Amino acid sequence: MQSLKPSGQTQPTSQKGGNWVETTLGILYVVDGNVQFADDWDHWKNAFCRLLEISDDKARQYVEECVTVGHQVFGKLFHELPSESRLVCLTQATTNVLFGGERPQLAKIADSWGTDLQGAKPNRVYAQSISGDASRMVVGNVENEYAWLLDPKTQKPVDAHSIVYDTSYYSSGGEAHYGPKHYMAQADWRLEKSARLMRTVLDNSGERKAKWLAEPSKINAIDFGSGIGYFRKAFSDLGFNHFGIELSTDIIQKCKETFGYDTWHCDVSDLGKVSGGRKFHLITLWDVIEHLSEPVEQIRQLRTHLADDGLIVIRTPNVVAHEIDILGDFYPSFKFDHIQYFSPKSLEFCMSQSGLKPVYVETASHLFKGLLGADFTYKQGHSLHGADLIGIYAPS
Repeated sequence: MQSLKPSGQTQPTSQKGGNWVETTLGILYVVDGNVQFADDWDHWKNAFCRLLEISDDKARQYVEECVTVGHQVFGKLFHELPSESRLVCLTQATTNVLFGGERPQLAKIADSWGTDLQGAKPNRVYAQSISGDASRMVVGNVENEYAWLLDPKTQKPVDAHSIVYDTSYYSSGGEAHYGPKHYMAQADWRLEKSARLMRTVLDNSGERKAKWLAEPSKINAIDFGSGIGYFRKAFSDLGFNHFGIELSTDIIQKCKETFGYDTWHCDVSDLGKVSGGRKFHLITLWDVIEHLSEPVEQIRQLRTHLADDGLIVIRTPNVVAHEIDILGDFYPSFKFDHIQYFSPKSLEFCMSQSGLKPVYVETASHLFKGLLGADFTYKQGHSLHGADLIGIYAPS
């Protein structure tokens, strides 16, 4: 453990009876010589603090509260507790630190709140607010594992057309709980992530991988909602012919300035016109389907542009993630611009309506790895209860 030797930046003892220790590799919270929490710096700053949209001090307070709750409720140090007990601690720490001591009383479900993809009415309030802002709620149907964003003032689902994708949407200091924070400033890790996710796609594409990589110049790939072009760069590095479709003229210009890529400014309904009728071997929607007003119809339209042996890839937040039970309103993916929420089950239903079948589905969680450990977060992902959902679908 030589590499974890403190770098001389040990923080003063906290009011909770522990020490914060900063090493060259990361940050630890130590009580009585035992590590209760450990995280690497990149994840601490760019995931834990960024996704929860809290300061470094607030994040430390949250960790300390988890340890305190563990001692108060179970009479043990946090690191000694089994995973299920740690979940209790995280849930109570969320109530104490993020909710300010008490979670809001859930509203009575109304018939006017809309229906899910299968016409079922909502029977659960997933979030009474968006991180404390009560101008929006998240409601859905538990059995069908699908949820949507609700305007409690109008008692209606939020219209996708009310979301504006301008420069401020992608800026670092934009509206809280809205848009991809630091989207352009974090190019390095976003490019690495794009390349990593493309490896996941290829490794789970069956015989297509060898075929595509043997003659990559013959492969047409399109990213729907392509943004600044991070995933198109991953396509380009593989040698694929790549294209992008995007609604935001602001980010289209940024894409051109950053990578030199031209992007089609249109909706999926016009794709046939701008693409010259070409078929695509790979169609990707990275963190896009949760923004769509009519996901079944829009996927159905994309399906008409898919090659016979092609794949459609979806990445989206998972509405049956274990983090929802912990965080409730503060689940990072409950945002003002996410109007639909899927699970592996409801996403498969959506894709089946367009003549598509799953080739590969995975979920993954990482937010609480410093508190719950890699083993627990891995098992949650393996059981399809991880926060990030990726599905790969082929023509059925």
